[in-house]
Amino acid sequence: MNLTKPKYKPEYPVSAFESFFRDQKEFTLKYLKGVGSSATNWGKLLHEVLQFLDFPNLTNLETVLVQALVNQHILDPNFELKKTLFQTIENLMRNEKIRRLLSQKEQVNVECPFLLDLNSFLVRGQIDRMVKKENEIWIIDFKTENLDPNEILKHAEQYFIQMGCYALAMQKTFLIPLVETHLIFTTTSQVITWNWDHQKLTDIENKLMKAHEIIEGLNFG
Repeated sequence: MNLTKPKYKPEYPVSAFESFFRDQKEFTLKYLKGVGSSATNWGKLLHEVLQFLDFPNLTNLETVLVQALVNQHILDPNFELKKTLFQTIENLMRNEKIRRLLSQKEQVNVECPFLLDLNSFLVRGQIDRMVKKENEIWIIDFKTENLDPNEILKHAEQYFIQMGCYALAMQKTFLIPLVETHLIFTTTSQVITWNWDHQKLTDIENKLMKAHEIIEGLNFG
């Protein structure tokens, strides 16, 4: 019997490609040598709240806030964090575009994992919120950094690869030609939207393929 050993496929988290295109030194330290930082407590807390909230009426807001604090093992004796969370959610819902994005009820999925197969390697990620409509997909990602409102547009550029990976994965999964990604910055209640057509998605795929070749050289060279 002739048994062929399965070919190994490297698997990258989306954040690895973000890091690679931002700074190859940072990428090497974090993903090849294991030196890096984890998400902040505030980011984890707010993501959990946004995951379980009943938009747009927020009828379960109090319950979700309390449970998130418990789940994240965060003490809030003076209710300062709770007040900040309340205010953050209220501010988000005052933005008409954000309110519309989060109020969709049809085929909404939260914390959606995916595995994108690009033949010679895999890309793994998780989408905060996705709305699948008949002929288009909305991808929503929350960013919790504390930023100046005037810096948002420039700061958003560092997430272009991440959003491209998400859009490419969903387009290949559902074969829907229209994909929108929406970056929601929670501290300023601003949203940055990108539309992904065939050419943009092809460009992202080519960038990932090229990056993989370079990373393989760093890893085994």
